[in-house]
Amino acid sequence: MVAVSSIEELKNLKASLEEISKNEPVLFQKWMHIVNLTRQFQFKYSYMGCLLTGNEAELCRPNGVKPSIIALYENEVAKLTADANFKKLQNILTNSCGYTKISRLSLGQSPESLVGASIA
Repeated sequence: MVAVSSIEELKNLKASLEEISKNEPVLFQKWMHIVNLTRQFQFKYSYMGCLLTGNEAELCRPNGVKPSIIALYENEVAKLTADANFKKLQNILTNSCGYTKISRLSLGQSPESLVGASIA
């Protein structure tokens, strides 16, 4: 999936993430746990996003990964989606910027560094 982003979209997205971080710190901590777990397992952000938004995650599931690792990851994602305030984060995830850019903004990258097209 190719995601094209303007600087204004990314700044608005960054502000939304900062608002969740400030107003829902437990939710944001769970989100960051999933983002970091995704990076550590070297999974694509599209797999994470599909799991979080209820899209066809089977199509994005990484190949060649032990079923126990997939089960562990999916259980951790389920903890995030079970949070009472998850809808607030889910609304951000439906942004057209893409899961990779949303994750990178969460990790502290500047909106300016993410302007333009990227492959998610």
